[in-house]
Amino acid sequence: PLKNWQASVDNTQSSSSKKAASDHTQRYIIQLQEPTLSRVVLQEQSTKNKQATTGSVSKLNLHSAKASTYRNNLRSKQNQFINTLRKVSPGVKVHHQYQSLLNGLAVTASQADIEALSQRTEIKNIFKDRLRYVHLDASHDVINTPDAWQVVGGQSEAGKGIKIAIID
Repeated sequence: PLKNWQASVDNTQSSSSKKAASDHTQRYIIQLQEPTLSRVVLQEQSTKNKQATTGSVSKLNLHSAKASTYRNNLRSKQNQFINTLRKVSPGVKVHHQYQSLLNGLAVTASQADIEALSQRTEIKNIFKDRLRYVHLDASHDVINTPDAWQVVGGQSEAGKGIKIAIID
């Protein structure tokens, strides 16, 4: 987390290179203070489960009326924050808003903007958003992938009919 982070700049740099470093933008995830939608729904359902005598555990219902109301409330507060953000740090670009598992925003910002934002009370944490690249080509021999492909009819048939979902 970068909330309490302060960048140190080498004093030997020229003023033009300091300016260039502060103008460079990176991707960040800004986590806001309000609890996430999933946390609020979980707390509500936990309270109901404690009161119920059946002892059964149910799935989180993120589409209930109360959940929809809270999601809309989070969006409204995020939009208010974005409007403030545009006034105080116009160089920050918002790319995505999150409510379900994270109450936050994906942004592109300069180091100077992040330093200024880290002082705002609405912000819980700021994380650098780094791209990760997976290099699994060396693992084929370790996990014996060619034999697995042979069982399913070759590499071109591997994964056919498989569906993958990403849930936010």
